[in-house]
Amino acid sequence: MKNFLFFLFILVLFRPSFAQESSSDEAFKLVVITSTSAFDLPSTFYSRQLDQCIEGCATTGSSSGFSYGLGIEFRAPLFKRFSLISGVSYNSNTYREIYQVGEGGPTRTLHFDRNFSFINIPIKAHLILNDRANTRSFFAEFGFINHLNRAKTHPDPESDISLNNYALSGTLSFGIAFHLEKVTWEFAPFYNMALTSLASDVHPYEQWHEDYPGLDAYGGNFDYSPSEFKPSNLGINLNLVINL
Repeated sequence: MKNFLFFLFILVLFRPSFAQESSSDEAFKLVVITSTSAFDLPSTFYSRQLDQCIEGCATTGSSSGFSYGLGIEFRAPLFKRFSLISGVSYNSNTYREIYQVGEGGPTRTLHFDRNFSFINIPIKAHLILNDRANTRSFFAEFGFINHLNRAKTHPDPESDISLNNYALSGTLSFGIAFHLEKVTWEFAPFYNMALTSLASDVHPYEQWHEDYPGLDAYGGNFDYSPSEFKPSNLGINLNLVINL
């Protein structure tokens, strides 16, 4: 990562002179990014039993949540219509754990929102696909996102996961850019998918665990969180692009 950022810095200082004198497509750019997306867990995530349980609990899984981000990126042109991207952003995620309380009698469902955040450092490529007379253009971006854990552990002690210090996701987006006199606005739907696990299981429910490792009295598994915490995001970026 340090070597890549150093390489990007060298490109900015010593890029060929034609990139400085050509069109805005080949100019060095500062990008202010805002994003919103649906946060989805592909595997079912279960939770420990809670103190609110009356006659036992049935853990019923999890539901999709919400994610938002804010950050800046820098685009360094390598060739016409092709740039390298790196930067930094703050990303907050929420998912919902679901409990059914009072199994065997009157029941009610409890929902608990779990929040956690990462610092993201992307390494991407930006490719302009079609330019319409400098008024609008279509583009694609693809690459990787490095997730750095801010909190080191999950901020909610009731949850069964512990965040990893580092994780990696792949990202792909297609968008349209509207070029104004001094700035450019970009709208880009994107899809991110975790390539490594963002978190690990803390420990299963302790009661009966020593006598029945991994199983309860009915043969159910006590390992209430998935072995891999690999969410995906489907959303949209709104970017403000400034030529430098």
